[in-house]
Amino acid sequence: MINPKIGLFFIDHPLEECIEKSGQIIKRIKREFSKRNVELITYNKIVMDEETAKEAGIFFQQNDIDILCVVSITWFSDDLVLKILNYIPKAIITWGMPSFNSGSLCGIQQLDSVLNELDKNYFFIYGDIDKENIYDEILSISKAASIYSLLKYSSFGLIGYRTSGMTEVAFDEIGLRKKIGPRIVHISWDVFLREVEKEDVYNAEQ
Repeated sequence: MINPKIGLFFIDHPLEECIEKSGQIIKRIKREFSKRNVELITYNKIVMDEETAKEAGIFFQQNDIDILCVVSITWFSDDLVLKILNYIPKAIITWGMPSFNSGSLCGIQQLDSVLNELDKNYFFIYGDIDKENIYDEILSISKAASIYSLLKYSSFGLIGYRTSGMTEVAFDEIGLRKKIGPRIVHISWDVFLREVEKEDVYNAEQ
């Protein structure tokens, strides 16, 4: 079972409306995540200035998370999220909520535009904290991020090479490392067959 490590943080601006709902929102979101198979790494202060953004970035860096998730309580300054990403350059889920007065969606749209311009990996989520499907969608994305993290430090064994005349089964080793990150360990047929000969048939069948 995959239990992804989600780096969760909440962000707002001290002068925006609806900031008084922060405690209620945070409590509800944490409760919903506690019902699911996820390791939630939560920065327990609300990010609202340079100091808390730096502190959050270092916190997530030290906890080796799979993916970040920012919850926009109100409109916020997008450069605070970018500061966090400088410390922990992971994919990020950006969650905007349907509250017109808070400016939550406006802040997320603004952030996502910048992330897109910077070619950052992000996943936009929109919905109220009471919607079960929101948490399921975040969990699905986070599981994929967790698998990506595991593959990044993996090694794949490649025995022999492709059959002559079957070009379509070849792969780009550099491209694989660039996109996912695993190391390819080449094992020639000669070495493989020698190792096979060393094995006891009975044990191999077991």
